[in-house]
Amino acid sequence: MSAALPVTAPKYGQHTVTLDGRNEEFRTIASRFIRPFNVTGHPSISVPCGFDQAGLPIGLQIVGRWLDEATVLKVAHAYETAAGWRSRRPPV
Repeated sequence: MSAALPVTAPKYGQHTVTLDGRNEEFRTIASRFIRPFNVTGHPSISVPCGFDQAGLPIGLQIVGRWLDEATVLKVAHAYETAAGWRSRRPPV
């Protein structure tokens, strides 16, 4: 498991975010944690795992063994059912 993104979601129209004290393009860092699994072919899924101080969702990435999508989906479903985050919505 890992974080889905290194930062929470930026505001609509915001193209840069501050990461480790540096301004970076959001689209550049958005795939930082998912890219390795796309390259290796490991199945992964992002599920909500909480909210930041502004009420924006935080994602947890669940990664499985190569070609074991079924287990990844079962784990994601079990986590979402047990955690209850799926019923909470970010502020408008």
